[in-house]
Amino acid sequence: MEKTNIKMRLVALILAAAMALMTPVMALQSVYGNNSADGYTSNETVEQTDVNTGEHASENGNNNAERVEGNTGDDESNVLANENSEESNGTGNDEINMMADGEEVAEEDGGVIEAPASYLKQNLIPFYEGGKIILPEDMPEGAITVNNTNGGLKISLTGEQYSAYRFQLKDKFDFSGNRLGRISVDGLADRNLKADVSFYLDDETEPVATIRLDNQMGKIGWGRDGDKTVDVLNKNITGQHKVTLGITVTGKGSGKKMDILLRSIEFVESANQPVLYFDIDESQGTISAMNGDSEHQTECYGDMTLQVPSGYNSEYGGNAQTKTYKLEYIRGRGNSTWIADKKPYKVKLDKKSNLLGMGSNKHWVLLANRYDNTLLRNKMTYWLGEQLGMPYTPQLVPVDVVMNGKYYGSYYLSEQVRIGTGRIEIDDLEDTPDVTTEPDITGGYLLSMDDTGFNDPNLFSTKREKNFRIESPEFEGEVNETQLNYIKSFVQQTEDAIYDKDFKDKDGRSYTEYLDLDAAVDYFWMQEFSRNGDAYGSGSTYLYKPRNEPLHWGPLWDFDFVAWGNLEYDEQYFENFTTFDDTWFERMLRDPAFSDKVKARWPELKSKLEEVTGEGGWLDQQEEIMRISQRYDYEKWGAFDLFAWWGIEDEDIPKQPERSYHEEIEQLRSWIRNRSDWVDKNLDQLTPMPKKITFKVNSKTWRTKTVMSGDNIGALPTPKAKKGYVFAGWYRYGYKVKSNDVVYENMTLRAKFVSAKKIVAPQHLYVRARKEYLNLENGGEYIQYSIRPYSPVESRVTWTSSDKSVATVDKDGQMIPHKVGVTTITGKLRNGVKTSFKVQVWSYEDEDFYYDDIQANRTKLNIAQGQYRKITLNHAGPSGDITWESFDKDIATVNSVGVVRAKKQGMTYLICTDEDGMLVDKCKVTVGPKISSTYLRSVSGGKRSVNVKWKARPGKVGGYQVRISKNRHFTKCTYKTVKGSRSGSTKISKLSRKTKYYVSVRTYSIIKGNKFYSGWSKAKAVRTR
Repeated sequence: MEKTNIKMRLVALILAAAMALMTPVMALQSVYGNNSADGYTSNETVEQTDVNTGEHASENGNNNAERVEGNTGDDESNVLANENSEESNGTGNDEINMMADGEEVAEEDGGVIEAPASYLKQNLIPFYEGGKIILPEDMPEGAITVNNTNGGLKISLTGEQYSAYRFQLKDKFDFSGNRLGRISVDGLADRNLKADVSFYLDDETEPVATIRLDNQMGKIGWGRDGDKTVDVLNKNITGQHKVTLGITVTGKGSGKKMDILLRSIEFVESANQPVLYFDIDESQGTISAMNGDSEHQTECYGDMTLQVPSGYNSEYGGNAQTKTYKLEYIRGRGNSTWIADKKPYKVKLDKKSNLLGMGSNKHWVLLANRYDNTLLRNKMTYWLGEQLGMPYTPQLVPVDVVMNGKYYGSYYLSEQVRIGTGRIEIDDLEDTPDVTTEPDITGGYLLSMDDTGFNDPNLFSTKREKNFRIESPEFEGEVNETQLNYIKSFVQQTEDAIYDKDFKDKDGRSYTEYLDLDAAVDYFWMQEFSRNGDAYGSGSTYLYKPRNEPLHWGPLWDFDFVAWGNLEYDEQYFENFTTFDDTWFERMLRDPAFSDKVKARWPELKSKLEEVTGEGGWLDQQEEIMRISQRYDYEKWGAFDLFAWWGIEDEDIPKQPERSYHEEIEQLRSWIRNRSDWVDKNLDQLTPMPKKITFKVNSKTWRTKTVMSGDNIGALPTPKAKKGYVFAGWYRYGYKVKSNDVVYENMTLRAKFVSAKKIVAPQHLYVRARKEYLNLENGGEYIQYSIRPYSPVESRVTWTSSDKSVATVDKDGQMIPHKVGVTTITGKLRNGVKTSFKVQVWSYEDEDFYYDDIQANRTKLNIAQGQYRKITLNHAGPSGDITWESFDKDIATVNSVGVVRAKKQGMTYLICTDEDGMLVDKCKVTVGPKISSTYLRSVSGGKRSVNVKWKARPGKVGGYQVRISKNRHFTKCTYKTVKGSRSGSTKISKLSRKTKYYVSVRTYSIIKGNKFYSGWSKAKAVRTR
């Protein structure tokens, strides 16, 4: 039963997987997307052919060309050219004919761009540079130029000339197989210029669509995103059509030239699913302001049109029809999901409405699914919840979102977790805020395990430090103390009954009277099977309490980021049980009443999982449903890339493997099957069983003990060492065992002894940061420290506090807060090595404290092979749990304190993340070769000076560095650098008279501009005169 920091396990998995894949994984390049680096493909494959030579083009990730069947003027194959190319290769496939009104221009018959190629983004530079644009005789020379910097065609004409010309695409577009849903154009107009691009089909005189271009502006200029889209679904456009573009402009003198930039056009295939069109009145608040507000206080107002395609049937029933709704507001939502480029939103309508059969309500959520490349994990979780009969499981429907003419991507329109009709249908205490007597105050309540916020009456913690937030009723302003105290007391009574003898509280009431067991079983399985890293420690974990009923776990929420093997590329992580030490379940599994129910429920969940993964099952059905929508979503956003999210773009660091959408689905399918097989074979591990621990000394059994599975191994005995040796600890499979290691199976531990002569005295006692923050309400925390070099003899640290009224430290290094204030904690080894750091004890009532930015004291580190260095964190406020991880542990490792050990030459990154898996800081580490060390020959004292001599290493090093200190542990030092490898002495002056000093020396070499040091020599003592 594994206690794991899932978020950090995710980090480790991604990093390890990327480094393991040094040989690039050549994913099939997408013939659908315009981002070849995304690695996303359709299930339909099309060969790539060079338009000029007819030969197959190189599939190097820089060519998204797609072969289409059709005729050019010379009966050759036509090709969609590279969409992202800034410098055209002259392989444009589509011609643009420009003609004046009434002027006949001789032209060859064009070909046909067939579906699905006709539904792709068409970049205009290759069209133009293909040499297939026929210009009217009176077209001004230089009116069209290629602007590679901004990726489009720069057109400069007068208003009259714009009106006179049409841009006809020579090849017809085939919209067979489906209806045309939208038409898009990526373009910009000059400042203060109104420019409309109109699309005409065949010989029609009225445009099928007209799009007003955005204006270039500010420092961004012509580099600004200019993508706009317009709905044409109801025009029922199918079949083959000739397409002509017209441009009209106003805003300057009719005789003056006016500039526009056209990058691309796109005919968007209907996904046969609803589209949400938001018409935002930006005079009352801009969309950019809303998207830039991480506090989600900025609201936008306007209308929302739900467009439902003909023939669409919602899985939740109802007669869904296209309709426009008035918004009370739309605003941002989410914490870690809000950091992403694709934003999630909260929508509140001005009136209750039944959207797509999901029940009548004002409150709705748009889930972006940015971190889930399948776009299905949330949907799949909720489907399973419904199949298991879990009450109030959210319903959600895939939709595309367009806001003020801009396509935002594929989303889920979802119910919001809240108390209300069609949601969590229990009594709502917010409707009766003044009630203070039972049974009214017994429900309903909605709780989450969100512990963020300060001085918030809605937050509380149990005796076992389980954190809860009262989501409803929300106590703002005037607090109903009776209701608040009731639910806090009820949760505490639940915990007490779970942990008290025989699973009953002091009054003899079983925990099953406080907690619904069936709801707990299903909720446990959904969190446990999916290995959800957000479980039991975030606002995504919910409980609700109906009136006169026990607590219920649920509803399910938020399984898209660190659940269901998302972003895991190492298959072994489908193993083990993970959630036992979290929120009561570890204790409950020791109760047969609960564990038997859990085991009995497994076959039902397993059966539903087989329905998900089987051939033609839920996953296959959803892949087909999402096929079109995901194509355009990835075209806009690309696949989620953890490295890019962290801002790491170093060419020396391999990126995570690229996978097509279908491959992402298959990874999920494989993970579920492997996980299911593992659970099936290890189901008995759910119930704690006695495990035997055997301690062996010199291959003979010395002692045994029994520990229940899921428990820590506990106190470790110390055997007597023979003369000249020291006991170094208990080891298993080469790893040292600690008392807090969790027992899963029978274990044999072997004693390790080391020669006392080989023990190196510790030189450093490191702590994580110069200042730590300790919360008064949350109880004690253990000091994180590291001893280097490690010594089995000198490993015990004595900790003291300078102000025991503020905080004390026990013998195990646990800091215990007593009152708000500052104290200094000092740690000391038996050989005198010590360290100290400040501790600020703070309270939730102090609004001056908040979670602050954290920075490492170095972002680059050069270190020689075999050496170690320390990275120290600097922060000015509470930081939560901080963890270090190395991209490549073969090159360098880093522990939780920030001590880096160089193992082999190369470059890697060290990543520091917080408890939510968010990037805190990073450090680039370059490991150089081992550097020849040296030793001191002699040191002698002079008048306020010291003469130092060492063994020179001519030709082997670049120079030397000498350090001198009044402290034998060199806590404060003066350094002197001596350049050149031949020198073997120096003099250090301006010292104190008649003072004892300690001196040591090390070498350095400069390799490719980086300086690498050897280790320090053994110190010598000397006294000045």
